[in-house]
Amino acid sequence: MKKLRRRYEIFKLEFPEIVWLDRDCCGEGAVKAAWRILNPHIKILLDVFHWIDRLSKGLHSKSHPYAPLFVKEIQKALFVLSREDLDKLLTAVMKAENLIGRDEAWKRVTAKDLRRYVRRLIPQPAELERRLQVVYDVFKTKSYNGVLLFTDRTEAIWEEQLKHVRNGCLSDPHGVSLYWEVKKELWRGKGDEKYALSVWQTARSTSQLESLHSFLKRALYSSTLSDEVFQQVLLDSLTKWTGDRIRQNGGLFPEAADLAQLVAADNLHYEITGQRLDLSLEYLRRKESTC
Repeated sequence: MKKLRRRYEIFKLEFPEIVWLDRDCCGEGAVKAAWRILNPHIKILLDVFHWIDRLSKGLHSKSHPYAPLFVKEIQKALFVLSREDLDKLLTAVMKAENLIGRDEAWKRVTAKDLRRYVRRLIPQPAELERRLQVVYDVFKTKSYNGVLLFTDRTEAIWEEQLKHVRNGCLSDPHGVSLYWEVKKELWRGKGDEKYALSVWQTARSTSQLESLHSFLKRALYSSTLSDEVFQQVLLDSLTKWTGDRIRQNGGLFPEAADLAQLVAADNLHYEITGQRLDLSLEYLRRKESTC
């Protein structure tokens, strides 16, 4: 972590303000101490979907007919839609479809529209607990063919997970924007430009990196790699994955690192395989197109 902090200092980057983990968000353990080396004031939060997964372990089974509905309602209780963004979306739909009322506009709004154009906020602890408790109380007595959704251990798991809610491990921190604007566009490509909507991308939670897990599993195909080879494969894989994500969002990503890094990679490749790399830009472009 000290080396990571040094990299931020070298490139004059702002230190991270928030990190989402799947465990060890509370207390003063080694994990929190390590992150505070990077930034003494960093906020440690718990990933929402890992929290939901913990809660689901208290259900009779995930195949219980009421289980999907319970999870869906818990998710709805966790997030509050931005009123400002929602108003803009409904107005854009009304103008694009020449509708009179918001109710008619609502019928044309899809879940994809909400994810794309409307930011979601996680309320502060007291409000969040109230919203979640309403859902919990509704499903407490739900059963199907005499089989209750909740089991004998559900209450204990619920109380344990409420500790994270009360500690603020799920709530959005004050004064920190968790979204950035990717671009502006018209709803369905219709309407006047003055009703163009912001397309939002969120930095919240670890879910943004879930696709990296399977990518690395494919890249790191052996558990017997030497330290040097492991680091080279890991760096190459992370660079490619990052480049793909940047290009998907319309950004530019350099085709290669600086010359010193290329020479070092070439030397290491020669030591391992006895062959030199083709470091020409033409080769790198061909390599990129076939990956």
